[in-house]
Amino acid sequence: MVAAFRTWHVNIVHIVVTASGIDWANNLQQWLSYRPSDPSGQLAAEQHVYGGNACSTPTCLTQYTRPVADVVPVVFGEFGEDYNNSCGSTTTAQIVNWADQNGVGYEAWAWNTWGQCSDLIARFDGTVAPSSYARWIHDHYVGLP
Repeated sequence: MVAAFRTWHVNIVHIVVTASGIDWANNLQQWLSYRPSDPSGQLAAEQHVYGGNACSTPTCLTQYTRPVADVVPVVFGEFGEDYNNSCGSTTTAQIVNWADQNGVGYEAWAWNTWGQCSDLIARFDGTVAPSSYARWIHDHYVGLP
């Protein structure tokens, strides 16, 4: 993978590449110790954060994610209320507000119409899904500068 990245980067395109943490991408505790060499500065750390993960609270994110974000960009490539298809938004609000306050990017899960609580849209015309989770994400994104 490293060889492919170097070939693409030198010969074809300059792209940002994410390197995920361990434990289903939730754990960045040792990310800096094993950080890939990146002389071009195009590498970001990726973390998946769901309620119930080992690291999903603001306290844990501050302790283990913030030090990484101080060195390289961090993006929550997935986040959500939990893995049990919860329709709530309490944990999501904590995760996203922490990210906003700490300069961490995020991509909400999932832009699909599966009929689950984690769906952000009800139809592909952009209709917001009828869950607290989807409504909170919608309202938060709309309220961003």
